[in-house]
Amino acid sequence: MRYFIEEVKIHKSVNKKGNELQAFVIPMELHLVADELSLDALKADIKNKVEQLNQTYSRARALTMNESRQLQGRVWSIYVEGDYDKNVALIFIKEVRGIYRFSEKMHTLIGETEEHL
Repeated sequence: MRYFIEEVKIHKSVNKKGNELQAFVIPMELHLVADELSLDALKADIKNKVEQLNQTYSRARALTMNESRQLQGRVWSIYVEGDYDKNVALIFIKEVRGIYRFSEKMHTLIGETEEHL
């Protein structure tokens, strides 16, 4: 299964720690993730960045990351620990259902199980 990082939402009123985290996750928007293993590695990279920032800015409140699943995909929330309403970033991920490929003979929608890129 492939995944698409549809949107990275950030919240403006954050401190230096939050700004650094946002600078790390914003470039991920509109990227295709090759497979489940790559998605797990990406999540681990973000969690490692959160831990590194928590150590660097130990006097500020800690950040944490949570994953939730929705009908349309997944949402990774990075927020101030203990205060879910204080989001720093939200990453919206969708599963790729298939691809559209042009052909002179036929225009087709190709599902993931039929053909791999």
